[in-house]
Amino acid sequence: MRTYFVYLLASKPRGTLYIGVTNTIIDRVAQHRVGKGSVFTRRYNVHRLVWFQEYGDIREATSRRAAPWILGTSPGMTSADAAQTPIPLPDA
Repeated sequence: MRTYFVYLLASKPRGTLYIGVTNTIIDRVAQHRVGKGSVFTRRYNVHRLVWFQEYGDIREATSRRAAPWILGTSPGMTSADAAQTPIPLPDA
């Protein structure tokens, strides 16, 4: 079974946010960090992984990505809070 991830990247605390969907979270974030992820993330230097959630169905993941307040699953957490606490990626 394939797994999909909805992820949130930030440029800096209280900075620009980017929401994406992928099935390879480590590879995709690595692409963003070297400027190969998207034009938007390269232009605005958005490369800090601050949140992600795993799904077993692509339709569920893409509908979650479209939700305006994706961070609502963490009580009291705002985008500014998330941007202050990046999640380090393991060395691949």
